[in-house]
Amino acid sequence: MAEKRQGFSTAKSLFLVLIPMNRPPTDFAILREIYDRYYSTFCEYSRDTPTRSAKVMIPINVVDIAKKFRTDPDVIFGRLYFHLEPKYGFEKKDGTKVAFFALKAGDDKHCINFPLMTSHMAALWEERKRHFTSRYLAIAALVISAVTFTLTVVRDSRSAAVPEAAHAVVTPTAGVAAAPSVDTAHP
Repeated sequence: MAEKRQGFSTAKSLFLVLIPMNRPPTDFAILREIYDRYYSTFCEYSRDTPTRSAKVMIPINVVDIAKKFRTDPDVIFGRLYFHLEPKYGFEKKDGTKVAFFALKAGDDKHCINFPLMTSHMAALWEERKRHFTSRYLAIAALVISAVTFTLTVVRDSRSAAVPEAAHAVVTPTAGVAAAPSVDTAHP
């Protein structure tokens, strides 16, 4: 007797295949959302009347960002803290750490280094643009090839449909005399 996999039935498996899953947001999508939401907050900082601990560290609302992508807030938090922080955070030569995403900056919770985030978002944008350009050029080449192939097939099928007599070269027959040439030098 075959052992049944625990927790899965054929009907449930079929149901899961037919219902589309929400695709997890890309790094670029998350950073773009943060940029769009918090750019004005970043620009409005005043040293005279500060609204946060540091100008570059912007506190973000992970729950609101997760709602935008219709995903669990821990997914967004995990991407920022466990993936993007180690990837983009760094240590200077003097040993000071530059955080990309910090759990706490002063009194602020869940802060992102806005200028650092913006520079990496711009790099991701350039990479994305390169991929889209390559894809569009490949699609254009494919379309041009398909059109050329179609035109060649149509032209060849039309030339095959024309009778052989239409292609024959007409030459003078043996019984027909050629017209005499006119010699203007002799009278």
